[in-house]
Amino acid sequence: MGKNIFQKKEIIKGVKSDLENAQLIFSTDMSELNINQLNNLRNGLPEGSKAICVKNRLLKRVISGTEWEPAAEVAQGTNNMWIIINDDVKGTIEHFNKWKKTYKKEEGIKAGVIEGVLYDSKGIEAIGKLPSKSELYAQIAGSIQAVPSKLAGTIKEVPQKTARAVKQIGRASCRERV
Repeated sequence: MGKNIFQKKEIIKGVKSDLENAQLIFSTDMSELNINQLNNLRNGLPEGSKAICVKNRLLKRVISGTEWEPAAEVAQGTNNMWIIINDDVKGTIEHFNKWKKTYKKEEGIKAGVIEGVLYDSKGIEAIGKLPSKSELYAQIAGSIQAVPSKLAGTIKEVPQKTARAVKQIGRASCRERV
């Protein structure tokens, strides 16, 4: 039995809410999946990521006029599942790929949208290989910490090199006198 108008409005409201803070969404085919496989995918997703199954017509209503509108090109056919990622893009895509290998699924990521641009599966896979925000922050922090250390080492070397140079000049001048 189909959903009534009030249930559909609730679905639309929920999906809109999910997309408000999303960084990336991507689609996959769920036609050959059973409930246990779906639950394993959902349960392993990092915090801030969500897997939803929503009718294409309802999804198109939600994304109409938003940065997610390019996803309408992928929202065709039946059995689409959408992964909505708020924070951990890399972790979510890694989990999805591990899950796909575990269940030997041929169909992977169909396509996805990030910052209003539709990417094919290869583009989304490439985005998933980029460092996460926390990894970038750690790299920046490490670089910032390295500057004072290198500066201190350089400053410490200057007097030592100067002292050695003065000693050598002193020895050379002593030899010339003799």
